[in-house]
Amino acid sequence: MANFLARIKRWLAGQHGSGHTLAFTHPAVIRAAVVLTLQAPAQSFWRIDIPPVSITDIRSNGQLWSLRSSGCRISGDENSNQAK
Repeated sequence: MANFLARIKRWLAGQHGSGHTLAFTHPAVIRAAVVLTLQAPAQSFWRIDIPPVSITDIRSNGQLWSLRSSGCRISGDENSNQAK
């Protein structure tokens, strides 16, 4: 887990100042980015639920990352957002 988090940390560090970045990746990578963004303990990785085909928005001010939203589902069904 430490090696995996270190890899994601290096990737995040490389994103500072690069403008907008959109990454299509596995939920595990997103969980790692959230753990690092929140500066949470590594064991919290297993307690974060990121649904497949969802959006997690993290932002950088050039020095720190902030979690804006996480696990927002994407749906191709136009009616899925309407009340039933």
